[in-house]
Amino acid sequence: TSLGALEAENAATQQPLELLEAAARAVELERSEIAVALARAADEQEAAAEELRQAADEVDRMAAAARDENVDDGEDWDPDAAEKAEREIGRLERRVAALGAVNAMAPEQHALLADRVAALHRDGDDLRAACEDIRHIAARLTRDVERRFEAVFADVSQRFGEVFAELFPGGRAALKLEEGAENPANDDEEAALLPGVEILAQPPGKRLGPLRLLSGGERALTALATVLALQQVNPSPFYVFDEVDAALDDSNVLRFTRLLRRLAERQQFIVVTHNHITMAAADVLWGVTIDADGVSSVLGVRFDAEAHSEALTGSALRPVPS
Repeated sequence: TSLGALEAENAATQQPLELLEAAARAVELERSEIAVALARAADEQEAAAEELRQAADEVDRMAAAARDENVDDGEDWDPDAAEKAEREIGRLERRVAALGAVNAMAPEQHALLADRVAALHRDGDDLRAACEDIRHIAARLTRDVERRFEAVFADVSQRFGEVFAELFPGGRAALKLEEGAENPANDDEEAALLPGVEILAQPPGKRLGPLRLLSGGERALTALATVLALQQVNPSPFYVFDEVDAALDDSNVLRFTRLLRRLAERQQFIVVTHNHITMAAADVLWGVTIDADGVSSVLGVRFDAEAHSEALTGSALRPVPS
């Protein structure tokens, strides 16, 4: 139905919205990781450059001190100081060698990572804009569904009252929207209360009340009135009823068959039944029988217009084989 299609379209918009939000979160996470890696690499490069500069300064200072000591007179020469200076020079040279070669591609790599971060920022903005558009579409579809639901519900409620009055002469019925109906099948506390529709019916001689206060036959006939009211608002080519008249007495079955005969002018009804009144009111009757040899066979009987007239008045029927 058109209402179901709108609900399906509204539900379908939620899936791409969730996918886009997940993609946006992934892009934002990747951007954060790259930014952290950039900052860490920059700090390490700066620390290595500073350590290299300090080591070079220390080597120069120690070399200059050693040269100054070599040109001094032999009177102030200290062999222990010279040996200590040589050891310090060796240690500093090893530290410089351990630093390794300077990464000359660091600026280019930084530029590439910066471009990647900018691209991720643009992608994130696009995803956020798409998510916002989908939210607007979902809100618009929700408003359309609610508006059309209210119109269809009002129409169904009116038709339901008319059909109920035809099945229960002198009675009245209506449909009522409920803000929250308990759903015992759902364990989720937030989803335990769901909107629903309550059927209020008043057969002749009774008070207006919910469906649960009616007898079995009255509930069955009221449920049929609801189905037939929906059928009038959103008709289908044919309908299949399976033993819907099992709980009805003869008078209610007669009213039910009269209603089906009236609606059968525009739709086709296929009724599975064992009730002779319902079978007598049919245009074509199909049944399974077993002959004397125990072989099952399908028989078809077509009733003429005179037979239908007698069926609706409770008289005998004259079936005519098709």
